[in-house]
Amino acid sequence: MSLLALSEELPGCSAPAAPVDDRDLYRLMALRYFDCCRKTPASKRCLVAARVAAEQLGFAVDDLRVRSRRRKIALPRQKAMAFVRVITGASHKEVGAIFDRSLATCFDAEKKFGYAITQAIRELPYESRK
Repeated sequence: MSLLALSEELPGCSAPAAPVDDRDLYRLMALRYFDCCRKTPASKRCLVAARVAAEQLGFAVDDLRVRSRRRKIALPRQKAMAFVRVITGASHKEVGAIFDRSLATCFDAEKKFGYAITQAIRELPYESRK
């Protein structure tokens, strides 16, 4: 079973809105993730985060797993990997496995986008993070 098929079994969330900048994008991704996690078992939260990030970035999870290095796919994949790592606290190896990448690639993605994602999530009201 592909990740796309598995992620479609997870509860749906509201339609994505158009973010203004990356900070808004990360906040929107976090809000959608928290909304979906209320209805999802803990064992599937990495998949939920990956699906939410991919949808907000305009891709399917399977599109981001492609072996392409083109910037059009590589940057959204890095943002999605960093988001999954920051929001779930999963290991680099687990996140890398979701996207068919090594843990070093996940580490680089977190190094590049992790701080911005963390700051955007911290700006959310505490009540929305429950």
